[in-house]
Amino acid sequence: MNDLAGALIAAVADLKPGVMLLIGLACYLLALLVFVQGCLRILRHVDTAGAGPSLWSAAASFLIAAGLIWLPGVLAGAGKTFFAGQTPGVATLGYGGRGEDFGELLKALFWIVQVIGLLAFVKGLFVLRGASDGAPGATVSGAAMHLIGGLMAWHILALIAAVQTTLGIRVLTIS
Repeated sequence: MNDLAGALIAAVADLKPGVMLLIGLACYLLALLVFVQGCLRILRHVDTAGAGPSLWSAAASFLIAAGLIWLPGVLAGAGKTFFAGQTPGVATLGYGGRGEDFGELLKALFWIVQVIGLLAFVKGLFVLRGASDGAPGATVSGAAMHLIGGLMAWHILALIAAVQTTLGIRVLTIS
């Protein structure tokens, strides 16, 4: 296990607990920040007699704060919605020869894809808030693509299983 695959497996095994804790902590802090920003938006709206920021942006801030606090539940519920609650533990993939640590390598790669999906989902929440504020470049369709793409990456095993079932194949060859 002294090759590149072994190094990746070892790196993921070392980083996974810390990275997930860091992401969870960051989500809680971002939720607190967004909640306070929502409260401040309401205060500015009231102080300016309705001429300040819109109440839609405050509502979006509160929804994003709730989504960040309950992020694992939100992702699990969305996975049940898209994949009918069937999240497999493994996916069948074929690529070259399979060494003894092939399964561990796939788990490490899938975890990296899941982290990228999680970050894309969180970015989609903030793009959605930017769209509610009217920020240049932030659109609801862009937010939807981040949210759906992040959700699909988070549930990559279920996505692969759905593609294989839909196409009627057993092994998805990646080249």
